[in-house]
Amino acid sequence: MEVPLFQLSPNCIFPITVIDLRPFVLILFFSIFCSCDPQQEQINVDWHIQADASIQDFLIDHDGFIACGGVLWESGFILRKQPNDPQKTESVGTNILMTIGKDVNDVHYAGGIFSMARTYGDNWAVKIISEEGLIRDILIDSTAVYVVAGAGLAVGNVYEISKDLSEEYSTSKVERELNCIVKCDDQIFIGGFGAIYHYDSVNALTRLDIDGDHFIDLECSDKAGLLALGATGLVIQSKDGGDSWTQLRNGTSLTDENFTDMIVNEDEIFLAKGNQIIHSQLNTINWESWELESEFTINKMRIFKDSLYLATQDGQIGAIQIQ
Repeated sequence: MEVPLFQLSPNCIFPITVIDLRPFVLILFFSIFCSCDPQQEQINVDWHIQADASIQDFLIDHDGFIACGGVLWESGFILRKQPNDPQKTESVGTNILMTIGKDVNDVHYAGGIFSMARTYGDNWAVKIISEEGLIRDILIDSTAVYVVAGAGLAVGNVYEISKDLSEEYSTSKVERELNCIVKCDDQIFIGGFGAIYHYDSVNALTRLDIDGDHFIDLECSDKAGLLALGATGLVIQSKDGGDSWTQLRNGTSLTDENFTDMIVNEDEIFLAKGNQIIHSQLNTINWESWELESEFTINKMRIFKDSLYLATQDGQIGAIQIQ
C-alpha cells in the first residue's frame, strides 16, 4: 500500500511505498516445510557380509550367498557364504565382475569387462567375449546365454553364446550403450541409453516406441508385466509386450543419474538410489522413501523370504525386513 508523501525539505519530496511482507513470509515458511520429505523413514540394515572390494551383483537362496565384484581394471572375485560357514573369496580373472546368474542346473555364470566366466564343478573358467565395453547383464536361457555389453553411451552389443561358452551363435550391435536384459512372456527385451529393444527369434533388435532416459534395469512379473527404470528415476510399465507404456514415476535431469537398480516383489516395486530405497505398491502408486543408516551406494537388490537384501559399492551385503 502507498502512504502519504514524506517531506524531506520544502523542495524535495519522495513517495515511500510500504510493502506488506506477510504473504512472502508465509510462502517461504511453507516452501521450507514442504521441502522436507514427510514420507522418508530411517531404516537400519542387518549386515551379513563384508568384502574387501565392491560387490556388484549377488544371488541368495537357502544355500546362502554367492556374489561377484572386484576392482575396476585390476581384479575380479567370487564370494560365497553358506549358512553357519565363514565367507570364502576366490579370485576370478583380472577385471571386475559386474553381473552373476545361474541356470536350472545350478551352473553359475558371471560377466565383467570383456569376459565371461562359468563354473565347472567348484572351479571357474574365464573366456574373453567382448572387446567393446563392459558386460552389464546376462540372461541364462535353456539353450543359450545372452550377454549385454556396452560403454561410453555409444556402443552396445548383444551376444548369444552357447551354454559352455565355447561357441558364439550371433552378435547384434547398436550405436548406443546397452545395460539390461530380461525375458517377459517368452519375449526378450533389452534396455540402454535412450532406448528399449525387442530381441526376436532371428536375432534382430527392434527398437520399441519409447525413449527419453538412460534405461538401466528391466524387470518382469506376472501381475506388473514389463517394467523399465531410467537412471534418473523414471519408471514405465507395459502390459502388452512393449506396444504401449504407462509412466509410474517421473525422472529428474539427465545430469542427475543416481538410480542404480529396481526389483519387484509381487505387488510392490523397489528402486535404489545412493543409500535410499524408494518404494510403492503397484496397484496404487504412492512413492515413499527409506533412508538407510549410513552413507553408501546400493549396487544391487534381491528379495528372499520376507527381506530385501542389498549389495553396496563398499563391499557389503545386508538385509531389511519388508513384510
